[in-house]
Amino acid sequence: MSEPMQFDMREADGWSVLTMSGELTIYAASAASAAMSAALDATRDLQIDLSGVSEFDVSALQLLRACGREAAQRGLAFEVVGHPPALKQTIDLLGLAPTLSDLEEDGTWT
Repeated sequence: MSEPMQFDMREADGWSVLTMSGELTIYAASAASAAMSAALDATRDLQIDLSGVSEFDVSALQLLRACGREAAQRGLAFEVVGHPPALKQTIDLLGLAPTLSDLEEDGTWT
């Protein structure tokens, strides 16, 4: 059974922190995209916390990269923390490692 996405937005240490939990898949892509856009509109540096994400698919990667590009265009810092270990495995499996070289071993994606 699908676990609906939940989003929590807060401010911490000068960052807008968007915490996501649930299944970050194509079925939640529209809601996730809207939450990321709203977070970017907060005009603060953005951190996305994926520690509560139980499942993801390639659409999650697309959303995260698009959000990162948009943040860069706005001159904002962007990072992803708490990513599931399987995310790195998926990146490797899809051959995206060269284009996502900013995914760090400590769980941050800057």
